[in-house]
Amino acid sequence: SIEQHSAKNALFINNYLYSYNDFAFAISKIRLAIAQTINHSDKLIGLVTNDDIETYASIIALWLEGKAYVPVNPSVPLERNNIVLKSTETKFVIDSSPKSDYNDYTVIASKNLDQVLQINLNPKKFSGDQLAYILFTSGTTGVPKGVPITFDNLEGLVTAVDAEKEFNLTPEDKCLQMFELTFDFSVVTYLFPFLAGSCVYTIPKDAIKYFY
Repeated sequence: SIEQHSAKNALFINNYLYSYNDFAFAISKIRLAIAQTINHSDKLIGLVTNDDIETYASIIALWLEGKAYVPVNPSVPLERNNIVLKSTETKFVIDSSPKSDYNDYTVIASKNLDQVLQINLNPKKFSGDQLAYILFTSGTTGVPKGVPITFDNLEGLVTAVDAEKEFNLTPEDKCLQMFELTFDFSVVTYLFPFLAGSCVYTIPKDAIKYFY
């Protein structure tokens, strides 16, 4: 989809439009950094969920590498996010923030990476029972609990929604992504537009959601 719709708009973030070609290059540079920094055996990678192209590109880059993202909201207290990351025993965090707070981890500063000359969207071979992401509960009743989702689970979701023809999205569609990436329905609001070549419109972190 990314290749087929390279000239179309993929993301509208903070009043700036990014094409699928821009998205492809962002994915490729982050993917190269993942391959150069993270061992093959390390599958769970922390992801700071900023509202930018690098964060969305990091998700796809990790998936192409057969790895899972563990999202942490930068607006949430650092102590809580550290509980989440330590429970997954990850040693790595991808962070597009100007300055990362995750000093106990190896940080890939995704916004500061050098541009790549070639796009690389070919996925590595891996099993469908490997994890695609882990979302954590709010922890209001105690310690946050992680819910693991595999690539087979993800494919099952896509297959089921496609079978019911729920969305019928086209490359001309503009789709609102109003959810924090630590919330489960966010996967629906970015994944299905990307699969259709639609454009994802996000809400800035400092905006009043329903007014915006």
